[in-house]
Amino acid sequence: GLLERTVKRTDEVTLELDATKNAKTPWVKLAELDSARLDGAALLAELLQERSVSSASRVRNDLAKTVDDTLADRLLTACQGDTKLRDRVKPYAHLLRTDPWGYPLVYPAGAFIVTTGSDRRETGTHYTPKSLTEAIVVETLTPVAYVGPAEGKPREQWALKLPR
Repeated sequence: GLLERTVKRTDEVTLELDATKNAKTPWVKLAELDSARLDGAALLAELLQERSVSSASRVRNDLAKTVDDTLADRLLTACQGDTKLRDRVKPYAHLLRTDPWGYPLVYPAGAFIVTTGSDRRETGTHYTPKSLTEAIVVETLTPVAYVGPAEGKPREQWALKLPR
C-alpha cells in the first residue's frame, strides 16, 4: 500500500525495469548496467534477473529483441532527446516498464521516484480495523449530531441537531 512507499531522488540516470510483483527494487542505474555489460553477458543477465525477479530466459529473450523505430522514438522521448543516452539505454528497451502511454521509464539524474520504503511494522504504522473505526466514529460524532447523548438522555429522547 501507500504507507510502504517513499519518494527518493535519483543521483544518476536510473531505469525502471518491467519487473515481477516480487521485485523489491525494480530500478537499476544505467552505470551499473554499463559496468555489468563490460564484465560479460552472464553478469549483465544476472543483474537484470536479480532486480526484475524475472526468469533467465525472459531476460535473455528481451536482451536479444531488436528495437523497432517506434520504440526507439519513444525511448528518445524518455531520454529527453539525448541520442547518446538513448543509444546507451536501447539494449535494455524491452526490459523497461512503460508509462500508461507506452513510453519507457527512464529517470534522469535528480528525478524523484516513488520507491518502497520502510515496512509498516518497522515504522509502527498500522491500518485501523473497520470495527474499531466505526466504534470510534459513533462515540465521537453522536454527541455532535444529536442533542441528548451528552446530557445522558435515553436514545428515544435524542433529537437531531439542526444547522444554525
